[in-house]
Amino acid sequence: MKELLEEEMHSHSDDYEIRRRQVLLTVIETFIETALPVGSRAVTQMTGLRLSPATIRNVMAELEQEGYLTHPHTSAGRIPTAKGYRFYVDELVTSERLTELQEQQIEEAFRQSEMVEKALGRVARVLGEITRQVGVVLCPQTGRSLLKRIELIPMRGKEVLVVLVTDAGAVENAIVLLEEEAGKGELARIAHFLNTELIDQSLSEIHENLYRRLLDERSSFFYVCKRAREILEKSALMADEGELLLDGTRNILEHPEFQRFDQFKPVLSLLEEKKELLRILKRDAESEGLHIYIGEEGGLENFRGCTLITSSYRIGNRRGGTLGVIGPTRLPYRRVIAAVNHVASRISKWMEMFE
Repeated sequence: MKELLEEEMHSHSDDYEIRRRQVLLTVIETFIETALPVGSRAVTQMTGLRLSPATIRNVMAELEQEGYLTHPHTSAGRIPTAKGYRFYVDELVTSERLTELQEQQIEEAFRQSEMVEKALGRVARVLGEITRQVGVVLCPQTGRSLLKRIELIPMRGKEVLVVLVTDAGAVENAIVLLEEEAGKGELARIAHFLNTELIDQSLSEIHENLYRRLLDERSSFFYVCKRAREILEKSALMADEGELLLDGTRNILEHPEFQRFDQFKPVLSLLEEKKELLRILKRDAESEGLHIYIGEEGGLENFRGCTLITSSYRIGNRRGGTLGVIGPTRLPYRRVIAAVNHVASRISKWMEMFE
């Protein structure tokens, strides 16, 4: 008899937890769709649970006490908190499939493109378009890319045009001003040295290699190494920041959360300064899988009320960069997660052509 009572109590407990999850799921997804506080009567109608509005109100009150829901002072309805969204993405949400049109839009971003920067720029735009949020892409970090070819072209006086081609298909260029003028023949010797001695090394490895060779003053390449290092350092092409591409900032303005400038200003500052955003994206490039930052979880200042969803992509067997979507916490998570996962996989596949 005792065992039967315990089993019945456990069954009731399980049923009650299922109802709580169903109520929370309904409130969150209804609020995502409507941007309006959700009342108990609407939850009763939408869940199909055989519970009275009073019982639903009690469940919603419990969820509010536990920090999953809150309510605006002007409304009896509830809206999700950051904690509620976190439970939602960790426990309740599942990804949906992209439409055929959305997949075609993504494919078009890569079609007939041999330039990485142009393709990734279009990827940022497509991410913004199909999610109606802000699309972000961190290009492959130059310092990790392998050198495929370098050209040094004399300009006027002490100016030299440096052109780098990497294994990721990126073409980087910069004009540098040398301390001493270099002739066409000298630049050709330096370029030949780099293209034969240091080919297929990462740019960060090239920097270290040149430094080690400079320590050996007896090396026959000492002068060439010195000039090569000067040129590469002045060009700043050794920088390992990675270019950050953004598209769809105007989409943020369409959301009711950001109708007033004081609501939009913190997000705009984050997108314009880029420093904090770069920090997160560079960190996410180090690990595989999806990352979801709700509010200030990622250490992003002034990010309350916003969500960032990212995923890394690869260049063959190496880390490449990161892409993602920024929007309000009231984000269509199913669609955005599907888009981010699909595009990250597609970029990794497209990058194989540069291997």
